[in-house]
Amino acid sequence: MEISAFRPTRTLTAELPEAPAPRSNPLSSRARHDPLRARPISPLRIGLAVSAVLMLQFAATVGWLALGAAPEAWPALLLRAAALALLGYAIALCAGIAAARQRHLQLLAATAVDRERRKISLDLHDGALQPYLGLKLGLEALRRKVEPGNALTRDIDELYRMTQESIAELRGYVRVLGGRPRRRAGDLASALRRQIGRFEAFYGLKVDLTLSCADAPGEWLAEEIAQMVAESLSNIGRHTAARRVAVALATAERELVLRIVDDGGGREAAWRSFTPVSLTLRANRLGGRVEVAPHADGGTEVRIAIPL
Repeated sequence: MEISAFRPTRTLTAELPEAPAPRSNPLSSRARHDPLRARPISPLRIGLAVSAVLMLQFAATVGWLALGAAPEAWPALLLRAAALALLGYAIALCAGIAAARQRHLQLLAATAVDRERRKISLDLHDGALQPYLGLKLGLEALRRKVEPGNALTRDIDELYRMTQESIAELRGYVRVLGGRPRRRAGDLASALRRQIGRFEAFYGLKVDLTLSCADAPGEWLAEEIAQMVAESLSNIGRHTAARRVAVALATAERELVLRIVDDGGGREAAWRSFTPVSLTLRANRLGGRVEVAPHADGGTEVRIAIPL
């Protein structure tokens, strides 16, 4: 299945009020992703710079005295030099206090975020993960009851495999939110092929994957892309009769462009526009945009552009 020229009918960047406004170049560093890692201009640096200027003026005044200023001018010049020195010291002291307060506030914010992440990790482990573990045990018990050669054996084994993968994915989220390092699962291409394999087996889709990126995305952005592909395939499998899907990832004009096209499954009804809410929120958070348009084959094309 080929992806033809894209003609958007809707650009979904400002339709959801809760989504943050797009930012320019949000992915140039990890600090852009995490506001706690951002480094604004430090008050201490500003204060030290002003203090250094005043100290230079103090040194210039003393030098002027040493070079032979009139004796009657010495008291005024010494008083001016002392005032400059005290002012510089006071500014440096205030800047140090402001910097210490800023670091303290950042530490409090980081602690609060870490506490909330750990709470979500526990909620996932004790809540969302448990039904999958129960399903796994139920499938194991059902598999033992099925007689050898039964036609349902293959379907049960496939459901068991998919349940195992979902459990592993949820446990990965629990690990990361709990503060433990994520177990590396390979590059983006491998992650996308695993995602595609799951949805092909579950929904009976035939998915064509094309990657033509000049540079491989970073780990954090690669995870976001994998989630977008998974959400797109899930939407197609649940809400359409499509049987073939084309997924293409490429770089163009300082943007990373993800395009997902389905064949519509022989759609006869008129194409209707829609808003993929989750994809739009995720793209807007990255400073990107989502565009939706009908495709020549009768299906739908979703185009997601993220600035690099």
